Amino acid sequence: MRLEVIQIGLFWSAYILLVSYGVKQMSEQARDRLWKLLRRRRVVELRDLFEALGTRSRMTVFRRLREIGYRTSFTHRGQYYTLAELPEFDQWGLWFHGDIGFSRSGTLKETTAVQVQQAPDGRTHGELSHLLRVRVHNPLLELVHEGAHWP
Repeated sequence: MRLEVIQIGLFWSAYILLVSYGVKQMSEQARDRLWKLLRRRRVVELRDLFEALGTRSRMTVFRRLREIGYRTSFTHRGQYYTLAELPEFDQWGLWFHGDIGFSRSGTLKETTAVQVQQAPDGRTHGELSHLLRVRVHNPLLELVHEGAHWP
């Protein structure tokens, strides 16, 4: 009887090992597909990522993105993604792919705050809108309500 338990135990250990290897291999393949897609197209939407991975799970997509390193656009409500290594940021920490903007600072609100803080005399609403190429009224209002302190 004990011999059977050992054999079953070995069988299941080997099975679990094979399944784990298969999952790891699938993970590497998915990561490679994402990396190749983003290198080729530079900027993609979430639906492109779902398609590339063959899933509808946001959790799976973001797990894979985290593995390869990514950035989210601060324009277009953050619906665009690129590899973290691709953007060539300008002196203000911004990179545009067409009209899609990415920032070292992250979101539009974070980018707005950093742009105001880093300018010696701050920035006007008009200057920010021109620089960031988007409407900045709402993030500025949120920052004021949060008690942001600027130069």
